[in-house]
Amino acid sequence: LGLYVLDFYARDASLVVELDGDSHCTDEVREHDRVRTAYLEALGLGVLRFWNSDVFENQDAVLELIAETCAARFGRFRHRTPDEHRR
Repeated sequence: LGLYVLDFYARDASLVVELDGDSHCTDEVREHDRVRTAYLEALGLGVLRFWNSDVFENQDAVLELIAETCAARFGRFRHRTPDEHRR
């Protein structure tokens, strides 16, 4: 999307889910992530970030938060695309 490759994108909820590993622990990468999140939010997208370890160790909680966030955001910023134009 724009300058970035997203880990996951829920179009109808205008939500980006990013999974971060150890490489995101440096100051340089944290700043890059901050700029990236600000860019995505300026487009009206919500951004959830999770550590990879949370996905593996707390998968149910991660999935629950994603589902709750999608439900809260569903259609909030997006106009639905007619079915004939969806892939």
